[in-house]
Order: sequence, then C-alpha cells, then structure tokens
Amino acid sequence: MIVVVGGFVPENHVVGKPVFVWMSMDWSGSFPSLRFDRMFTTVNGSGQPTSYLWLLIVGLLGYFGYKKFIKKKSDK
Repeated sequence: MIVVVGGFVPENHVVGKPVFVWMSMDWSGSFPSLRFDRMFTTVNGSGQPTSYLWLLIVGLLGYFGYKKFIKKKSDK
C-alpha cells in the first residue's frame, strides 16, 4: 500500500514509477513523526538517494523575501 495525503491507495491504482518522496512519516511510535532525512529525496535512482530539502528551503526563503521586498517597495 502507498499512503498519500487522503489516506491509503491500493497499489493497483498507482500508475507509473515513483520518482520523488515529498513527505515521509514514521508511524511506528504512539505519535507519528516526520522523517526529515527522507523528505524531498529521489527514489530508485542510481546510488544513494539525493535530498533536495535545502533547495526547497532556499526557494521558499527567496519567494517570501521577494514578496516582502515588493510589498515594502510598493508601500513607499
């Protein structure tokens, strides 16, 4: 079974191959926790999985920084 945001999806409903893990949760404990080491990593590539979490964080900081800069500039 594959878990998506809406819940479990039967494997015969999945089309194609996975390429990217955007969120990973550990359900083994009493409270589910995020596995940051697996978030935004490649799947089934050659060699070790590559994480792109840093790229997401830099992109989000740039986006929100740009929006704040434009808002301050338009307020003047």
